[in-house]
Amino acid sequence: MKKTLVIAAALLGLSGVGAAMQGAQVNAATTGVVNPSKVLPWQADVTSIKAVGRVDYVKGYGIAVWGSPNVIVNKGKTLKTGTTWRLFEKAMINGVAWYNLGGGQWVDGTYLDIFVNKTVTVGAKPVNILSGSSYSSKGTGKVIQPGTKWRVVAERFSGVLFYNLGGNQWARADQFK
Repeated sequence: MKKTLVIAAALLGLSGVGAAMQGAQVNAATTGVVNPSKVLPWQADVTSIKAVGRVDYVKGYGIAVWGSPNVIVNKGKTLKTGTTWRLFEKAMINGVAWYNLGGGQWVDGTYLDIFVNKTVTVGAKPVNILSGSSYSSKGTGKVIQPGTKWRVVAERFSGVLFYNLGGNQWARADQFK
């Protein structure tokens, strides 16, 4: 039990919620899983959505399914890379988008491409196309010009919103009108 509390405390500290929990009682189950109702009630704006998302993670692996957003309770399930899922709710917590698959099954949106079909226009400055949806993604060498219109096939929220312009061509959404 003591070892479980130490592990739980370490995980909470790494996730950044440790400081917010000063004085809160932490209970741990004997299985080593933290009970979210006893740790920190998550608060977020939850929006009902009707969307479809595809898991984009390391090939041959998958992403964890959680009992609620931003809480250390793994449902013991994973969604394999390349699989497609219906999404019913979206919650934003500490800059991370979480999606509900239904039945209290939540996944971290960092690894989901949300399918959309819309057209956007490049803003006032040229936009460098990236090979991925993060600030650390490398540029492809392609630059699209102001005022040009582009079809968006997917979105991903990785701290900021990114648009997939087809294939593996990504750009920050804030660069478009």
